[in-house]
Amino acid sequence: MNHDILLIIIFSVFAVLILSLIIFLMMKKSLLRKKLANCIFPEKWKIFLFKNFAIYQYLPKDIKEKLHKKISFFIHEKNFEGCGGLKIDVLHKIIIAANACLPIVNSENDLYPYLQTIILYPGVYKNNNLTAASENVLSESEHVVAGESFSAGTIVLAWDVCLNDSQNLNTASNVIIHEFTHQLDAENGPTDGIPAIFNRAKLNEWEQIFREEFANFRLKSFHKYDVIDQYGSVNAAEFYAVCSEAFFDMPLLLEKQHPQIYNVFQKFYNLDPASWFRN
Repeated sequence: MNHDILLIIIFSVFAVLILSLIIFLMMKKSLLRKKLANCIFPEKWKIFLFKNFAIYQYLPKDIKEKLHKKISFFIHEKNFEGCGGLKIDVLHKIIIAANACLPIVNSENDLYPYLQTIILYPGVYKNNNLTAASENVLSESEHVVAGESFSAGTIVLAWDVCLNDSQNLNTASNVIIHEFTHQLDAENGPTDGIPAIFNRAKLNEWEQIFREEFANFRLKSFHKYDVIDQYGSVNAAEFYAVCSEAFFDMPLLLEKQHPQIYNVFQKFYNLDPASWFRN
């Protein structure tokens, strides 16, 4: 048999096997979601959310129902790993899932399709980073962090910070939303503060307003009374992440201080959290 023909046959068989596996996994996922969608969200989970997910009591009924389904999907589809002696239980998963799914509760897109694993530490942890100290010289620095998001499909979080942020509103701080926002940002390429927006008019509006607001924010020398955390001045990706924190945690103040940001975020997330608190 001609060598080239043999290679074509092998490649074709391999491609068919891969395609069959993808179809199988998609069907399996679809069947599981149908099953979960028909299950009643446990009452004890609702009580736990009411006590430990501060914004939960303000959510409209239809948003709660959608969130319940997405929490169930998220818990069953994502891997959770404990580090530093932390043993993962369902309550850890519920808190992470509730905060992570809130920004996408009205989205028709999949649940963070590139994310596979959430790693939880009991508290803040040390991370070693390599930075350029000078030309051709790398310097290793150690930082204490509460969360990180990686494009390779992993998020790392400090559980005590997650729980505190989830239990408290009006701080404009939520490490879970912050890191999962980076995942949204990365869905269309490098994290640059521009998430996947497929409507051209909305994308143009986002780019124009976001860049103007980011540029103005970086010019500020004092951010104490700004609802957007000063950390947002680091780069566009961090600005998007801290704005998302404010959008869900202190929406009324964000709407007042930065109405244009609130407006484009409202359109992107298809949510109006300020109205939840007004009502």
